[in-house]
Amino acid sequence: MIGMPRTILNGYLGLFAIDGLLQVIGMLSASAAPLVGLVHGLVLFATLVLALFWVVFARLPWRMLLPMILLAWQTGGLMPLPAMLLDLDAVGWATAASQLLLALVLVGFRPNRFPLTEEVLGKGPEVRLSVSAARAVVLVITMILGVYLQLIAMAASLDIITDGYAQVDRTGLSTAHRSCTKGETTVHLIGAVHIGEAKGYEDWLAGIPDGALLLAEGVTDEKGLLGERFGYGKLAKSLGLVPQGTTEVKKDTTPTATEEGTSTVVTTTTTTTGGTSTTVTTTTVTTTADTTPTVTTSTVTEETSSPASVPKGIHTEGRFRVLRADVDVNTFHKSTLELLRSVGTILNAEDPMLAYRQQVGEMDGVDEVTFRAAIEDVLHRRNEHLLGVLDEVLPREEVVVIPWGALHLRDVGRAVQADGFTCGEPRLIRMIEWSTVLSSLNSGRDDSEAAQQ
Repeated sequence: MIGMPRTILNGYLGLFAIDGLLQVIGMLSASAAPLVGLVHGLVLFATLVLALFWVVFARLPWRMLLPMILLAWQTGGLMPLPAMLLDLDAVGWATAASQLLLALVLVGFRPNRFPLTEEVLGKGPEVRLSVSAARAVVLVITMILGVYLQLIAMAASLDIITDGYAQVDRTGLSTAHRSCTKGETTVHLIGAVHIGEAKGYEDWLAGIPDGALLLAEGVTDEKGLLGERFGYGKLAKSLGLVPQGTTEVKKDTTPTATEEGTSTVVTTTTTTTGGTSTTVTTTTVTTTADTTPTVTTSTVTEETSSPASVPKGIHTEGRFRVLRADVDVNTFHKSTLELLRSVGTILNAEDPMLAYRQQVGEMDGVDEVTFRAAIEDVLHRRNEHLLGVLDEVLPREEVVVIPWGALHLRDVGRAVQADGFTCGEPRLIRMIEWSTVLSSLNSGRDDSEAAQQ
């Protein structure tokens, strides 16, 4: 065993530095990606082995704990850097630079004296139980602390990237509702999530007056570019939650029913505003116990004073007027459509969680070009369209409601404030309780085990 600690130290430091240099090369040339991935995987495996040797061999320097911490942070996504930078290239350069800098630290900023000599190792026996026990405790504490800090970093990342419209704490996830006013006009910005607690969706629109104009989120797919339609129902069910439905308006109908003796009368009223007219269509279905249903439809079109610039498609849904303010996916890049089809495959699976794990294992990493295209399509292009619709309706609306994804509301909120609106303090809405999710996952696991037996 004589000389083994020094061999381990030099071999690992050399591999660690080479990995950092290859990451720099990978940033400059995409063709080097396979080699970069191979070497980095080897370094991660070597780090696990190093952790064991670092505990066993007391003469290995304590500073060898540093590369373990750095690589763990890299593997966790360097959070919250991605949320702060929103640039994969910048994150990549930060990863390579931090690794090269640490390699210099580990050799005492004297690369010309590498490989390291016996003098850098501690004195005494190579294996010392007291030191090994202390290092084992330090390693476990570091791992626990690392997980805790990673969770804090993830929560901070979400807060940064959404401007506080989505917030995570120890017990769940909340979204924010901010009321922004300018003169007699109010714009309500409400952070949305695709799945959540039923009560959370009930609290979304609390306090907003009837008749307000709601600008609905939800892309269309007129050409069928995404293939089979998908929703969040199965994923929500597997987590004990419900899918978003308040703003996903698919039908322009609000039915009401009354009982008249032995007859049931169902009346559906649809109001559509566009151009300079308002059309009200009323359909009445009368059903009795001994006759077939009778359907009566009446349509009344009234001229209004609204100018032709009023967007078409405004209709009544519940107590709000609704206008879809999103784009069609035919404006998206091909790479974005491929990503969305992969998401659809996961969401349509009988077990979305299992499908996600399988899909992630099969998918290649998202490169910078694909990432930028997805951000442009899914975020910026849709935000631009939404703000354009908002500009059209603001001159003739007193109350506008925007219940969109929290990530959208960072830029939308800033644009609204830049237009002269003053936004008040956020009202937090509890959308997901971790206890609900954990309970559902445990229940699903028990059902699966029972079915196998």
